[in-house]
Amino acid sequence: MRLTLVTMCPIIVTSFLVVIIKKYVEKSFKKSQKYYTEMSEFVQESTDSIKTTKAYAGEMSQLKEFIRRNKMLKQANNSVDVHSTLLSTCVNICFGLCYGISLIYGSNLVLDGTITTGEFIAFNGYIGLFVGPVSWIPGIISRFKRAQISYHRLDKIFHLEREKIVNKDNKVEDMISGDIVIRDLTYNYTQNIEVALNHINLEIKEGETLGIIGTIGSGKTTLMNLLLKLYPVADGKISIGGVDINDIPLAVLRKSICYITQDSFLFSTTLKDNISLFRDDYEDKEILESTKNAMISDEIHKMNDGIYTMIGERGVDLSGGQKQRVVISRAFLQKSNIVIFDDTFCALDNRTEEKLLKNIKDMTQGKTCIIISNRISDIKDADKIIVLDEGNIIEAGVHDTLINRRGLYSKLYQQQSSKEETFLD
Repeated sequence: MRLTLVTMCPIIVTSFLVVIIKKYVEKSFKKSQKYYTEMSEFVQESTDSIKTTKAYAGEMSQLKEFIRRNKMLKQANNSVDVHSTLLSTCVNICFGLCYGISLIYGSNLVLDGTITTGEFIAFNGYIGLFVGPVSWIPGIISRFKRAQISYHRLDKIFHLEREKIVNKDNKVEDMISGDIVIRDLTYNYTQNIEVALNHINLEIKEGETLGIIGTIGSGKTTLMNLLLKLYPVADGKISIGGVDINDIPLAVLRKSICYITQDSFLFSTTLKDNISLFRDDYEDKEILESTKNAMISDEIHKMNDGIYTMIGERGVDLSGGQKQRVVISRAFLQKSNIVIFDDTFCALDNRTEEKLLKNIKDMTQGKTCIIISNRISDIKDADKIIVLDEGNIIEAGVHDTLINRRGLYSKLYQQQSSKEETFLD
């Protein structure tokens, strides 16, 4: 009994140390995972912005930032290794002390006749059986912490709310018309205090062309994202084809709207797949016709494999204007009742832009067309024009009416006209 009590003293002391060190192990793992995530994002961002970095000779600053982040990650990982090793060392020292105390104090008890030799040998044998499983505890704690952090990160993803592509009780089966009605729509992003859109009221009839212009950050793209229901919309705020947007299955909604974004994103595949978006129900003849309408067919014909030409990641082989026209050709190919162009003409010259807008006007006959642009030349022929500023519609009407009002639209027109005159001079 006395031998057991004396031998247990190092185990009790070590248990307290293990509890303390375990907390440091947890903190080290969390810090390591944080720096690892930040490092991964930094490397991804550096890779995506390599052209901008080289254009502004920012290689050294990027390299210094990489070294700084790498040192922080290295220190965090070293801290994990130190605390994990310290945990294992404490356990091993504990059992070393137990063996030492057992041999010294137990031998004296045998010599005094307090315990027998068999009891002494049996006691040391039990310690040996106990050492193996307990020595695994540090490794188990380390692996458990890694697994726990990874699990929490995955759990956040798994618990994200899924989009309901098809509503069970929907009444819309295939396609919706182009009538759009927006009533008192207000929206703000959760991370921002200021509203992105404030009490928007708008009506677009099928077959009309709506032009949207406004200051930077006025909510133009946000409004289009809400039309596609990329963000949640309250009931009764937006209706398309006479149906509330929340009652339209997402598959039908997004099939009925062709949205040409401002980033001109291209996949690392053939031009055909980029234009058809990997759909097999389009023939080569239709794709070639769409490239002709998008004013890109001549450049494609000069390529060795035509529409089957492979392009690099994000369309690195094409110029900015070529990428925009390849993306615009999707609009001529898709059979959608609503077509949205979100600042997709910024990389085009005036002559190409003028011809392209004429083709778009012919293509959208009977369809609802929305053109978002910072250039008045893109929207001046629209059936209706709205001017957005800080999430509010401050002006609405046709080109001539808005010019005569002497408001923001008129100021933008005068600024752009003076720039064009200066350029021509």
